[in-house]
Amino acid sequence: FAYRIVFENPQILIGSYFVTIGITVIGTTTGLFIVAMTGYALQRPDFPYRNNISFYIYFTTLFSGGVVPFYLLMTQYLNLKDNYLAVILPGLMSPFLIIMMKSFVKSIPHAITESAKIDGASEWKTFFKIVIPIATPSLATVGLFIAFIYWNDWWLGMLFIENAKLTPLQFMLYRIMNN
Repeated sequence: FAYRIVFENPQILIGSYFVTIGITVIGTTTGLFIVAMTGYALQRPDFPYRNNISFYIYFTTLFSGGVVPFYLLMTQYLNLKDNYLAVILPGLMSPFLIIMMKSFVKSIPHAITESAKIDGASEWKTFFKIVIPIATPSLATVGLFIAFIYWNDWWLGMLFIENAKLTPLQFMLYRIMNN
């Protein structure tokens, strides 16, 4: 019965799979870039407010604003109802993953990045040519976490997506199971 419902419904096979794959690919690549840059910036000893920003990131793991203010922010102020950005934006910066990336990038000796700066490399060149290749194992781990977050998310689709053509796969399966 479930096999027939899932594989004979073109909305599931064509629409929801492509929506979920697109959200996962875009969210993972963008989130990985943002988390890697944030982790790199926060481990730099010459970054002025790194301790304050690190505390703010850590503080958000302890307390949240709640679901209602989050919903109002996304729908009323940002006007992201029935928009893929409503599903992508909340997963871009996970405090846990930023702390994990910061810890790994901190294990890279500061002398390597300093020598690149002495040789005339810009911050971007240092980040892309030195830090990213060394941090590849950490990037793979963080990327896997981010991809799992996007692939398994049904809750944001339930909150923000009302159009059936924009429904992610997990929320579509959730609705089928409940019906």
